[in-house]
Amino acid sequence: MKNRMIPGILLIFLVLCLALGAYLAAIYNSLEIKRAESKDRAVVQNIEANLIKFDDVIIFEQEFSKCGHTIIAPFAEREKLIGKSLDDLKKEYKEENGFNISYQENTLTIKQKVDDWCLVDKEKCRMKEYKGRIAVYQGPNSEEDILIRVTEIEFASLPDQVSAAIRNGEYEFENMERLNDALENLDEYL
Repeated sequence: MKNRMIPGILLIFLVLCLALGAYLAAIYNSLEIKRAESKDRAVVQNIEANLIKFDDVIIFEQEFSKCGHTIIAPFAEREKLIGKSLDDLKKEYKEENGFNISYQENTLTIKQKVDDWCLVDKEKCRMKEYKGRIAVYQGPNSEEDILIRVTEIEFASLPDQVSAAIRNGEYEFENMERLNDALENLDEYL
C-alpha cells in the first residue's frame, strides 16, 4: 500500500508545483503590465506637463531697442498658445525674428526684441517753429519727429519767454491731447 501511495503523492506534488508556477507566472505578468502602464502614463503626463494649459501664466515682454524701454503686457493671442508645446511655439516665434521663449513652473515667458520705439515714445509730440508759425510735430524725439500740422499762431506774436521755451524744446508732451490743451492756452496770441 505504501508503494501505491508514493506515485499518488508525487502526482499531487507535481500538480501543486505546476499550479504554484502558473500562479507565480500570472503575478509576474500582472506586475510587468502594471509597470508598462505606469511608464506609459508617466510619458503621457510628461508630455501633458510640457503643453501650455489654460491656467498657465503667460508673460509677454517687448524690449524696444531705440528707446531701451521694456513693456510687459498681456499676450493678445493667448488662445492660440493653449495646447501647444514649447517646441511648437519656438518654431512659430523664432529667435531670428527677435523672440526668446521659455516655460518654467506653469509660466510661459515670451520676450521679443523690437528694433523700433515703444508706443509711448512714438506718441510724444512737441511744438516747434515752422516758417514763422507754431507747428505740431510728433515722434520720439525732436530729431526723428514728423510734421503733423501748422497752426495759425504766429511765432512772433508769442511772449519772449514762451518762444524761447519752444525753441529750447520745453514744449514737449506725452500725447496729442496734452499738446492740444497747451495750444488752447496759446490761442490768445492769434
